[in-house]
Amino acid sequence: MAESITPLHKSTNLPPEIEEQLRQAFTRLQFKRGDRITSLSELRDNLFYITRGSARLFYILSGKEHTFSFALEDEVLLVSHVLLYSPDVVVTVEFLEPTEVMLIQQSTLHDMVRTVTNPTLLESLHEARANGFMRYCQFLEERLMMLQNTSATERYAWMCRRYPRIIERATITQVASFLGITRETLYRIRSQKYKVGK
Repeated sequence: MAESITPLHKSTNLPPEIEEQLRQAFTRLQFKRGDRITSLSELRDNLFYITRGSARLFYILSGKEHTFSFALEDEVLLVSHVLLYSPDVVVTVEFLEPTEVMLIQQSTLHDMVRTVTNPTLLESLHEARANGFMRYCQFLEERLMMLQNTSATERYAWMCRRYPRIIERATITQVASFLGITRETLYRIRSQKYKVGK
């Protein structure tokens, strides 16, 4: 049997025919370091699952770049709908290294769910979608709590736990932007000149 390629498979027991249908609906794409996706329709209409490599989502507001999220292997790229539908920002996905992505159209997923008649399977699919939504909410809540209630050093520690090896993949500027701190502060944290609580 071909390898499992979707986060959906991990939280549901899909019948072979549905799993095969899902596998055929995905498109495997390769990106080089520095490649970008800037098309709003492409970001709105597709789900991006990273099988190898890493990416970041950033937006530009009033001429300044802000890193919103990262995605590593075996993760779905988190794309904020608030950002996508805001007329004031430009949203971009940038790949931080050679990256392989499995892409599926959101409409295809919705159509597949609508055609399921088995009540047990339908419940499993809805549960998987709900779990994905809850994971996204958890990420946003963690990020909010981190930005509001933790020191710069604690933010850095949280990021290192949440995104292992991201410091090797992203630039200092990108990481500092994600953490809401200056590059100088990040340099001091990494050189251990900052004490916990600062």
